[in-house]
Amino acid sequence: MAFALKQTTPPSSEPVSLSDMKLHLRVDIDDDDSLIQALISAARERAEDFTGRCFVPQTWTFGLDRFPGYHHISAAPSRADHDRIGWDGMAQWNRSQTITIPRSPLIAVTGITYSDQGTGESITLDPSTYEIDNLSEPGRLKPVYGANWPVALSDMNSVLIQFTAGYTGTIPATIIAAIKLTCGALYNNRESFVVGQGNAVELPYAAEALLTPYRVLPFGYFGGG
Repeated sequence: MAFALKQTTPPSSEPVSLSDMKLHLRVDIDDDDSLIQALISAARERAEDFTGRCFVPQTWTFGLDRFPGYHHISAAPSRADHDRIGWDGMAQWNRSQTITIPRSPLIAVTGITYSDQGTGESITLDPSTYEIDNLSEPGRLKPVYGANWPVALSDMNSVLIQFTAGYTGTIPATIIAAIKLTCGALYNNRESFVVGQGNAVELPYAAEALLTPYRVLPFGYFGGG
């Protein structure tokens, strides 16, 4: 299933402070403070993209072309047929109706809106109609027991999910070490890296090894759990 993911509120702080990073780099002058701060952000963003995690709380908008429960090909099925399993003609059914949230650890889902199939009107779902699992990684959403997702207009980003993700307690020491290693590589090899362009920032081998156990996202999104 196609999806969109956009950060709507960036983190208000970094997991590694400027003073800690300068200590790691053995830098005792202030001339490069702005550069080092930018490199901390670049290293954190690259590590987050690699792991599918948020290290400090931040808000995202997650867009889907429809709710899961079936793979729409010709027309939406009726609600009575919604829980059927397997293939039937032109549609595939998915009994779980689970939505996997593509950033971990999930803190909260703050709102779900969708475009109604019949009217095209934007509707906000009542939070009492769905359940949030923020214990699992990645986090999950599904309708309450015995209920179904509403039928949304099958169009680009018809379903918009607002959520917050990030560590609310201590960030694992191995993640902090990986950010410091990446930032150090960026600082000491400035011509070999591209800063501030998301995935263009290269992870050092040691940092990648430290981060690999924390990866939670598959490549691509299949809408199910």
